[in-house]
Amino acid sequence: MTQPSEPPKASQVGRNAAIIAAAAAVVRLSGLVREIIFANYFGAGMSTDAYNAAFRAAQFFRELLAEGSLANVYVPVFAETEQRDGPAAAWRLANALLGIMLIVLGAITVGTFVFAEAWVYAVAWGFAEDPEKFQLTATLTRVLAPFLATVSLASLCMGMLNVRGRFFLPAVAPATLNLAVIIACFLKGPWEAATGTDGILLVGIASVIGGAGQFLVQIPALIKEGWRIRPSLKGHPALKKLLLFMVPAFIGITTVQFNLLVESQLASRFGDGPVSYLQYAFRLVQLPNSIVAAAVGTAALAGLSTLVAAGRRDDLPRALGEAVTLNSFLVLPASVGLYLLADPVISLMYERGEFSPADAQATAAVLRMYAIATWGIGMHRVLLPCYYAIGHPWYAMGVAIGTMAAKLPVALVLVYTLGLGFIGLPLSHGVLVTAEVALLWWGLGSRAGGLPRRVYGDHARMALAAAVMGALLWVLRPWSQGVMLLPVVVLAGGSYFGAAHLLGLTAPSEVIRRLLPGGRPTGLPPTVDPDTRANLAALLGSKQGAMELSAGFLTIETDAGRFELRAERGVLTLRRTGDGVGQGEPLPVSAVMRIGQGPPALHGVVLGDGAYRAKADEVVEGQPPGPVLPVA
Repeated sequence: MTQPSEPPKASQVGRNAAIIAAAAAVVRLSGLVREIIFANYFGAGMSTDAYNAAFRAAQFFRELLAEGSLANVYVPVFAETEQRDGPAAAWRLANALLGIMLIVLGAITVGTFVFAEAWVYAVAWGFAEDPEKFQLTATLTRVLAPFLATVSLASLCMGMLNVRGRFFLPAVAPATLNLAVIIACFLKGPWEAATGTDGILLVGIASVIGGAGQFLVQIPALIKEGWRIRPSLKGHPALKKLLLFMVPAFIGITTVQFNLLVESQLASRFGDGPVSYLQYAFRLVQLPNSIVAAAVGTAALAGLSTLVAAGRRDDLPRALGEAVTLNSFLVLPASVGLYLLADPVISLMYERGEFSPADAQATAAVLRMYAIATWGIGMHRVLLPCYYAIGHPWYAMGVAIGTMAAKLPVALVLVYTLGLGFIGLPLSHGVLVTAEVALLWWGLGSRAGGLPRRVYGDHARMALAAAVMGALLWVLRPWSQGVMLLPVVVLAGGSYFGAAHLLGLTAPSEVIRRLLPGGRPTGLPPTVDPDTRANLAALLGSKQGAMELSAGFLTIETDAGRFELRAERGVLTLRRTGDGVGQGEPLPVSAVMRIGQGPPALHGVVLGDGAYRAKADEVVEGQPPGPVLPVA
């Protein structure tokens, strides 16, 4: 029988964040290789614009139904079902959701195939001025129609594996898409010779195969965990809650997708190339944010959740301050570097084969504008999860809606009124994401105690250090072409770290030490029953005797006494019932907290090699998901 998933211990949280960051690095770097090879074979013309626009239609639904709303909502509901009702009930929920998803995804896939032309109008109306380009985009939209279903199922698998403590495989699975597209690029010539059709169609087919690969590579691991794939339409009690929770997540993701649709729509009105220029440049901006900001956001969320579980909300400002400081320390110099080195970076990465010098120059201009947005994009990825951790998601959602409302007017002013053309689109991204971050930052004042004053001083020192680095890059620009770009980047990075050290900026290693395992709280929150806290402390280090689980409670005998662990409404209590005898090894003790459903509550304990949790009014074996706190 499948055992409930074990929550991450304090020392595991940092390791899980490192695993996610490593997998993200693999995916992003393979994605960059994909873009380099894709640019070499297809350049930045009609075919690439058509593919990127068609992929945008698939991406729109993927974010709404899979990696956005579903990923954010399904994981906590699945975890809650497992800890309350056991693994069998959680797998039934998975099959019930799978049954609904197959119907919905099937309908959307068919609808996308039938109404492909309508989707092209929605994503890139400007393509209608070129019938050949419009028809190619519609054809690719039909080819990519099944992609949504494959990646949505992959997202479902990812959530279940994460709850079961498996992080690397689901995080690295998207690399299958990159591999499939790379192979398709190499086969462009043979495909065109054999079929007489544009090789971009093979890339579309490969994208669907790669999406299916994301799903299929996770199936063996889930079967090993205990899932038996049996789609069901019988429903499940947790489905209603899941669908209700998807509403705010759906709205939040819609705002992001709307902003991207505005950019692709306006870019499509500037002929061949701009839609692809945006994609190529944004890929480079995603590198520092997907690796650095994602890892910092993951670690910060874990740390904040533990602080909430420990009832130590007074420590939230410090934890938030260290998260944003670490993110800025690493992302700010990347932003400066991308802005000043845009031309040599694009030339080195893309300028070969079908990607012309004119394409490189235009893409570099777009990259400079996206570089302005780099810090804001990264900070947004750190601040947004914080609002969910502290229980204030609606404010963040309201800010996102306001940004969506401002996107089109700001973009139109920059593109047409100020005459910047498509270069104004990434600049609008920078303006609005920076404004959104400012509002999220300000909102923390009343919701989490704000940020320590030291954070502002640290950011001023970072800006000064980045300015020193920028001045050096400006001087070295003539020597930054080709392979000489690497030593220039190394010198610039050294100047930044050196200036930061001279300015007295906190060493990154110290920030990381505090943010991850080193700064985690000890002891149990005051919401845990005082007698239970005292008895857990008495158990810690005592010599273990007999343990017996029967009649719904656990009897523990040690040289510190005899204790009974009981459960009531999903909360554990520990009472001393008499003297005891123990001659074994000292007993390690830690507590598993339940958060997000009222005050933090004791929901599980780890006693030596055994783990026990509350299931309604009974104590059962196994660990529930939740932050693990040491017993001080």
